[in-house]
Amino acid sequence: MSQSDKEGENPSTPLKKYKQVGKELTPPLATLNMQTHSWINERLPEMLWAALIRVHHADSIAYATLRDVLRWLGEKEVTIEGVTLTDIAGYDEELRINFIKHIVATAGTDALRPLLLLPDLPAYYDWKNAINIEPVPEEDWGRLAETVSKVMFHQSQEATDCRWVKLMGTILNGKFHFLKGQEDMIEEFNRYPNYGDQRKVRPSIRSMELMEGLTEPKYQWAKKFWDYCYDNTSCIPEINESSETEIKRKQGEVSKHKKHYYSVTPRVRDALITYFFETSKTTGIDSRHEAVFGIALYALDIFIENFLLLTSATTNGRVSTRIILEAYFTLAYLVHKEDAGELLWDAYRDYGVGQISLIERKYEDQGYSSAMVDLKKMDAIANEDKWSEFVPINLGHWDVSNLRKISIEIGEKELYDKYYDYSSGYVLSLIHI
Repeated sequence: MSQSDKEGENPSTPLKKYKQVGKELTPPLATLNMQTHSWINERLPEMLWAALIRVHHADSIAYATLRDVLRWLGEKEVTIEGVTLTDIAGYDEELRINFIKHIVATAGTDALRPLLLLPDLPAYYDWKNAINIEPVPEEDWGRLAETVSKVMFHQSQEATDCRWVKLMGTILNGKFHFLKGQEDMIEEFNRYPNYGDQRKVRPSIRSMELMEGLTEPKYQWAKKFWDYCYDNTSCIPEINESSETEIKRKQGEVSKHKKHYYSVTPRVRDALITYFFETSKTTGIDSRHEAVFGIALYALDIFIENFLLLTSATTNGRVSTRIILEAYFTLAYLVHKEDAGELLWDAYRDYGVGQISLIERKYEDQGYSSAMVDLKKMDAIANEDKWSEFVPINLGHWDVSNLRKISIEIGEKELYDKYYDYSSGYVLSLIHI
């Protein structure tokens, strides 16, 4: 089994297995009364020496180096707490100095030199004497940042490798005892990552490493590390190259079709308007007729704005997706209800008029003004059907329902799940990418 083959590893829990209480869905693990630990905030800085080796060297060399370091320590047959930086600093002086020297000799000074940027590093002077060269800040801060970025996600290959080193240190200190019949698991750990089904071995490593949290008072290094980095370095803005590339690709696709849409959509829009007048039967209120054509034209105008401005791959494009989706669901629901013998066209229209009246009243009462709000037009719409003083204002949904229930009733739940929550994240400022 290739170590890079992660298919099927740590699959997400299906939603149907979440526990629902009211409007909250809770994943199974979150229902357990268990203490959680943070790889980033508690343990990553403690395994920084292993992370630097893992990222600096090619895969095979890094694994061989880390395995050699662990073997050297195991052959000493001494009692240790573990292999974190704080643990190493607590070794007897002779063992500590010799172990650090062996790590440096095996891994190379270039790999570990960034450690010397950190004056509060546990056993700093022992590391400094072993490395025996001065750090080069203009190079080493960048290498340290690259290393941390590679191991920051707790399930990444590099992070798992560092967690394997920490787990092996815990095994060496005798805190883990294996039962008869678990010989194969021991072999998987000893020969990691070259033995066993890695889709099972890696999760086992992570779950077992997690069992020993670094919560004792002596483990202060992680906080010192993050504080020092925060005070002495600048944040590096994320450059999402894959996202930028995808946006350019999508914009290219839209550009190719822009000429087509530019010629087709005006004809479609004109045809809708023409057909609206051809099918109009009264000068009075016709909620059904006006809703059908009004919603269709509104959705079409949103689409036209997107292809003209090439915004389909941007935040505006995603927000527009929700607008068009909601317009479609609303119209489909109104038609569905009509087919079932329930006419809701007037209720829908009254709700809209009530919302306009609500906006107008707020602006008038509070003395608001805005360049994008035409109060005269608002007043005309609010009083078009009847004097707004006789129009009730519904503060809930116009059908005493919600869009999710509507999507289910019209048989479009899959479309809802596919697009609505995602696009709503942009509307509600919950997604920032």
